[in-house]
Amino acid sequence: WDYVRENNPELNLYAEDYSDTPENNIHPNLLGTYLAACVFYRTLIGDLVETGANYIPDGVDIGDAVIIRGIANRLFDYKENILF
Repeated sequence: WDYVRENNPELNLYAEDYSDTPENNIHPNLLGTYLAACVFYRTLIGDLVETGANYIPDGVDIGDAVIIRGIANRLFDYKENILF
């Protein structure tokens, strides 16, 4: 999530929790949940997200989905280079 917030700040990952300030919104919206699912898929299955998990939930913009999938793949590759 930090990577997305720093490198793609236009992607909103948080649901409006109706808190007093936007910084207090802590629950994921649909795009944030999709990011988590893509990272889980890439980590647990090991396949590129777009190869095996081509499902995009209704309400997620295709362009945003492409960005999220790329991030999940890059972060997994980055983790592999550090751990192994």
